[in-house]
Amino acid sequence: MTATSNVAARGALHPLLERLVGLTSAAVPASDEFDAWAGAPGAALLVFTEDPAVYRETLDLAVIVPELVKALPERFRTAVLLPGSRARSRCATAFAAGRRSCC
Repeated sequence: MTATSNVAARGALHPLLERLVGLTSAAVPASDEFDAWAGAPGAALLVFTEDPAVYRETLDLAVIVPELVKALPERFRTAVLLPGSRARSRCATAFAAGRRSCC
């Protein structure tokens, strides 16, 4: 799965979120792709995003995450869960229930 094709398939993103995906080569997994991404070995950073017009902190993450990836190269893989995605909803529900995994 390529980050660019996944973003294009999901419509326009805020420019800073596009930058996050581009600079970090983050995956933007669809619901049917998420289990494979999450099941891959190694450390992972999963970024939950919201509508930046409503939750301005989303843009903070869009700036901070590329800096983390740059400061800690090859330490973890990154994925971005977009608002409204089924993978995002499933993970949010799992984490709220206290589970450490959403798979």
